[in-house]
Amino acid sequence: MRLGNTTLHNLYKDIPLNSLVIFTDLDDIVRPEVLHFLKYYNCSPYPTGVEWDTFLFGFFFLDSVLYRPSSFGTIFQSPLFIRQQPLTWTIPKGGWHCRWCFSIEDIQIKLKSSPYVDLPRIADNPEKMKSYVIYEHIINGKWFLGNKRISRIEPQDIPINTPIYMRSYDWWIKHPPNKTA
Repeated sequence: MRLGNTTLHNLYKDIPLNSLVIFTDLDDIVRPEVLHFLKYYNCSPYPTGVEWDTFLFGFFFLDSVLYRPSSFGTIFQSPLFIRQQPLTWTIPKGGWHCRWCFSIEDIQIKLKSSPYVDLPRIADNPEKMKSYVIYEHIINGKWFLGNKRISRIEPQDIPINTPIYMRSYDWWIKHPPNKTA
């Protein structure tokens, strides 16, 4: 939901005023220790940002790109206001950002749901939408556009309760899709 300059407190009166508000993408997972730290220190000072360990397709391809889009603040501030402020603190290794860490079917849904202004749209190319083509990208750690390849690692420090296909490179090898799909 886009809130513009409206504070959350004006929209949600039943949220306690000392609530921690986190603005991240759906594929960002904040470490529990970071949440405990922010709760203990009463979210102050803010705004605070997090550096993510960035992965592709699962926790077996580590992307070397440092990714810092997220910001935290309080219920008194709008998301737009918080994201525009310089970060007073940046917490290293504050969580995980896992791009395209979905099942093949969910990746297809995400590609079909991309806005028509995101060009080039992968979903507009039926060949690239085939299950086995997406599978080849996953197995090879290859980005959808261009030739960028990501280094494969053995997963060590990953969030608990992640699906097995996100944890294990071997899972993908043992579960290839049908070539006719």
